[in-house]
Amino acid sequence: MNKQLIPVFFSCDDAYAPYLAVAIKSLTENGNTEKHDYEINVLNTDISEENKKKILGLAKDGYKIIFRNVSKQIEKIEKELESRLRDYYSLSIYYRIFIPNLFKEYDKVLYLDADIAIVDDVADLYNIEMGDDLLAGTTDGVVRLVDQFKDYVVDAVGVDKWEDYINSGVLVMNTKGLRESKIEEKFLYLLTKYNFDTVAPDQDYLNALCKNRITHFSKYWDFMPNVDADYKDEDLHLIHYNMFQKPWNYPDMRCAEYFNKYAKMTEYYEFIKSQAVTDPALRAAKEKADQDGVEGMMVITKNIMNDPNNFRRIMSVEKYEGIDN
Repeated sequence: MNKQLIPVFFSCDDAYAPYLAVAIKSLTENGNTEKHDYEINVLNTDISEENKKKILGLAKDGYKIIFRNVSKQIEKIEKELESRLRDYYSLSIYYRIFIPNLFKEYDKVLYLDADIAIVDDVADLYNIEMGDDLLAGTTDGVVRLVDQFKDYVVDAVGVDKWEDYINSGVLVMNTKGLRESKIEEKFLYLLTKYNFDTVAPDQDYLNALCKNRITHFSKYWDFMPNVDADYKDEDLHLIHYNMFQKPWNYPDMRCAEYFNKYAKMTEYYEFIKSQAVTDPALRAAKEKADQDGVEGMMVITKNIMNDPNNFRRIMSVEKYEGIDN
């Protein structure tokens, strides 16, 4: 029987390697290698040889791990990319935008952030029906929770309904369609001409550029425990620890038990345990910093909504090769 190839992409820098290892371990523990072969591609520019060796050690029958260096692509636009990054983002968030043109051998791929724990077979997500849509994702949980972010995605990003705005940390990508629609070229054009201020840099670009061509899947394939308490264990397929709270800092947070289960199966477990913030005073300070980060994002949304050069205003008049969708 010919097995189906499931191409999976992560993007990661060296600091995030321990958490990437947990994500990959959770993937390899839940796949079905009787039906599928899994090719795990790690987009990076700076992962150390020591970390590569540890992560490559997670490969086993049916699971291939490949490190893909994207330094050349990033160097060309590094200054423009860095100028719009907040202190809680790294350049690796942009790597997913380059996947379609860098890997033309694939017509469809699965993209996953590294701060996740998988509890089901990702082949089921990969195989959802998309028609000719460019992306598949789920409504961002933070937007679902905060009215101001709902206003932001409509008034600044230009999404017609806030429910249509997806989180970019778990995506099924129609890479053939993305190539044909010249999404990378349009991204680079907008970046170099306008370099929009954004709250979620790659996510805002993808939502604006792929507007009206997005399939929505269940939130339980991108479940965000930081902002959503509505779940049963049996509903969960993939937990995404997005935003500021992370299970390695808060091992008692909602759904941390899934992350901890797979962390114990990696060489990084002792290091991950050492990242827990257990001192009450330090924890209070970190929780305040996390909250300050959220409030800072809310201030930024107001500024961008009033900016004459935001996505919605510019793309309503921009005529670059149909970029206004």
